[in-house]
Amino acid sequence: MQDQTQSPPLSPELFPSQDGLDFDFDSVFQQSSGWFEPTQLDVLREQLEHLSDISVKAIQRQTHKILNRLSKEKQIMLRDKISFVFGASYLWTTGFVFGRFPHLIPIYYLLTTGPLIVVRYFLYRKKSWHYFLADLCYFTNFLTVLLLFVFPDNQVLYNAVFGLANGPVAWAIYAWRNALVFHSLDKMTSIIIHIAPAIALYCVRWFPGSPDAYYGDMFSYKSLSFPSQSFSFVSSIVIPVLFYIIWQAAYCYFIIERNSEKFFSGKRVSSYSWMLQDFLTNKQSSYLSKLANKVGKQNHLYFFMTMNAIYAFLTLLPVWLFFNFFWIHTGFIVFIINLSVFNGADYYMEVFSRRYVKQVQHWVEEQEVKLPPAATEKESPLEAALKYE
Repeated sequence: MQDQTQSPPLSPELFPSQDGLDFDFDSVFQQSSGWFEPTQLDVLREQLEHLSDISVKAIQRQTHKILNRLSKEKQIMLRDKISFVFGASYLWTTGFVFGRFPHLIPIYYLLTTGPLIVVRYFLYRKKSWHYFLADLCYFTNFLTVLLLFVFPDNQVLYNAVFGLANGPVAWAIYAWRNALVFHSLDKMTSIIIHIAPAIALYCVRWFPGSPDAYYGDMFSYKSLSFPSQSFSFVSSIVIPVLFYIIWQAAYCYFIIERNSEKFFSGKRVSSYSWMLQDFLTNKQSSYLSKLANKVGKQNHLYFFMTMNAIYAFLTLLPVWLFFNFFWIHTGFIVFIINLSVFNGADYYMEVFSRRYVKQVQHWVEEQEVKLPPAATEKESPLEAALKYE
């Protein structure tokens, strides 16, 4: 009888090659037939084959999952890199055109802001967020295009656009905490649609120039430079408020009244639902949260419409100073831009860095190999592995 304590070594050819996961069980059992009883060999063979199938399938699933995740992460990284390049390029290009060709800012504004709004519409449409495009900032951008390229001689429209662009729309960067985040196309678009009309009207007001030498009469903005007497303190508030009322009435009819089921059910996300969620969950808005809770849930919409109207009125008060004093207007533009930069720095330091660390930690945890628990005295390693699996 063969001594079971001294088993002959197994042939190296039995083990899997570096190119595959196949294992030659038949050869193994032929060489080890003398070690065990036939019934024990059959049971061991079934257990080993079952364990092999489980291991191979688990490895294949994990490999497939890792490859898919790497592919998605590469796509996301490429998208963010393209957005970063666009954001940085927009910043220095705007500075160059602003400093060297300020009279061309209206054309530059149209060529950059227009495509971004179109792209945002399709992106938001997929998420059911397209009601955002009915907000005051988009209405102001639409009026800005009408003023610059359709009705450049309309003084009433000029007063309205100047007031809205340098009032509630520009101040929305503070109210909505818009951040200059280069790798995010969505955040860059939000910054541009809020600051671009103010920059365009700033150049029209203080650097009208004469582009006739470049383009003849095709792009002449000299008629937009109205005398300061036409922009009185009263008109700087009354005319923008009238246009604000027109926008609010259209919003109530087309968005709230005609689409009330989608609006109130949450099927379509809007600025009002977003603000409501922010005020009720953000501890920094505790005062507004208390006011909102006092008026009752059924009056939340009217409460925020009132708050929005008060906000618009207050931000229109300094607009007359912006129109009449160059350095005050310049200081305001610089302040709003730096505010967006500060919000961007806050995002990268407080939000993005923590999110990145969490993603790395999650990735490391997913890649850790989970070993089966140690076998007890009554269990063999094979039984413990099968029980664990």
